[in-house]
Amino acid sequence: MAGKRADRACGEDGGGALGQLRRQARVGQALRDVTGALGASLELDDLLRLVVERVAELTDAQQVILFVLDERRRALIAQAASPPIDDHLTVHTLGGWLTQVTRSGSPAQFGPEEAGQHQIEWDAVLETETRCAALCPLKNNLGRTIGVVVSIEKKQGRGSCFGPDDVEILSLFGKQAAVAIDNARWLLTVMPKNQQLPAAQVPPPGRARDRAR
Repeated sequence: MAGKRADRACGEDGGGALGQLRRQARVGQALRDVTGALGASLELDDLLRLVVERVAELTDAQQVILFVLDERRRALIAQAASPPIDDHLTVHTLGGWLTQVTRSGSPAQFGPEEAGQHQIEWDAVLETETRCAALCPLKNNLGRTIGVVVSIEKKQGRGSCFGPDDVEILSLFGKQAAVAIDNARWLLTVMPKNQQLPAAQVPPPGRARDRAR
């Protein structure tokens, strides 16, 4: 009986060796889900939605938002969120937490004591008051930051905040999201060129008959 109680306790609070093993198994399965989706030619929006859903589950976050950087507008645009939010949510990079992560290219996390060090850009748009968050940059294959994924508020309550394990999860899944975004952008540049190739390679009818002779 004592062993069963201990087993239940570890499962509930995620502590101890058993809790770590269970967490690693969940992370591994979630990564397989995302990498499988990457190879299944899903629409970008569907794939990013899967990423934020898995991050929300694994970090026990009330909200996860994946922002993509629009350098021309100097803004971050919400590309996916779990639970879903307004697709057109836009925050401008004016010196807040998202801006710091975008510029530094390094992850960040804060609790109630650190929250006021920088502006929390999404609070004004979502009309929330964030006390706890973890943020991680999305980097392309050249190492450039192309966005940020953020976990907001723990579901467990006001007394708990995100830790190093949560930041590691954001980093792992952020890499998958960055690959998907990079691939989608590459396809957008290649597809118009490919559409021109068949027309350029097909010879005029007269020349084709001449070759046949």
